[in-house]
Amino acid sequence: MKIQLSDKRIIKDAVTVFSHPGPEVDIVMDLKNLTFRPESITEIYAFHIVDHLFPEEAEEAIKNWSRCLSSKGELHLMNDDFEYLARAYVGGDIGIELFNDIHNHPCQCTQDNLTNMLGKGGFDRNNIVIWYGGNPEGMEKKHYEFILTAKK
Repeated sequence: MKIQLSDKRIIKDAVTVFSHPGPEVDIVMDLKNLTFRPESITEIYAFHIVDHLFPEEAEEAIKNWSRCLSSKGELHLMNDDFEYLARAYVGGDIGIELFNDIHNHPCQCTQDNLTNMLGKGGFDRNNIVIWYGGNPEGMEKKHYEFILTAKK
């Protein structure tokens, strides 16, 4: 089974799982503690979930997601790129109001710190792909976002 952690249906053939009901949500579940059987999920697409958790919660959630994934499963993560946003702020491209309004999250993510979280969560750091060109199926990123794929 393929799931997406989002309140919107983005990946057409994935089951949409989110923390509260919505018109495009198939299953309501705690996103930090998915209750699927171990190794029952082939792919997880997480859209801006990690950056909305506190760092300790994000690490525990990643461990939980790893347990849910099959032995060859993949976790696709889309997050704001804090390095890009910091440079944009310092360079004057975005103001503090916009940063606070749209990009102020409990867990700011860089490619390095998210790779470290994935390593702590049970993923092999050698099996983590950072998407610079192209994207995994259906994941359209904005210029201030990045996508990582972790393979078990």
